[in-house]
Amino acid sequence: MNGGICCITMQMRFFNSPIIPVFLMSYGKGCAEEKRGGWIHYGETRFGDCYFDAKSVSIVKPTIIKVSNKVKYSEAGKDRSIKERIRDNMPTDGWEKLDYTVFYDEFNCEDKTVKTKKVVDYNDEGEILEDFDFKRSLIEIVVPKSMNDLLLKQVCHK
Repeated sequence: MNGGICCITMQMRFFNSPIIPVFLMSYGKGCAEEKRGGWIHYGETRFGDCYFDAKSVSIVKPTIIKVSNKVKYSEAGKDRSIKERIRDNMPTDGWEKLDYTVFYDEFNCEDKTVKTKKVVDYNDEGEILEDFDFKRSLIEIVVPKSMNDLLLKQVCHK
């Protein structure tokens, strides 16, 4: 399972990096809840659509917000994840059915940082491909104009 950290770190680097030109953001209809489970769409990249679960948003401390968010992968996102796993010598059996990843994060609204506590990858049948708990989460600075920046603004209401 130690190899999982490299893949997860690479995925998080993408979602915490400046948004590439194909990023589209919409307020209004684009932010309507997805019909399944109350996930709210907050952005997209060529690698997938990003959602957060409004029901999961909770205050840990006055400036710390806990939230579940997911990336529903496009074909380019699936391909990228599989190539990263191959590069990192990680198993790829079943990963052709990768559908989405759920991240369990804590955002510090004041410091504009994020800690990922858990990451779960699912296939297109809702079965878990990989489940990883971070015992000691790294604190990452939220990069301006990144997907994490958009999510921070949604959950911190700034």
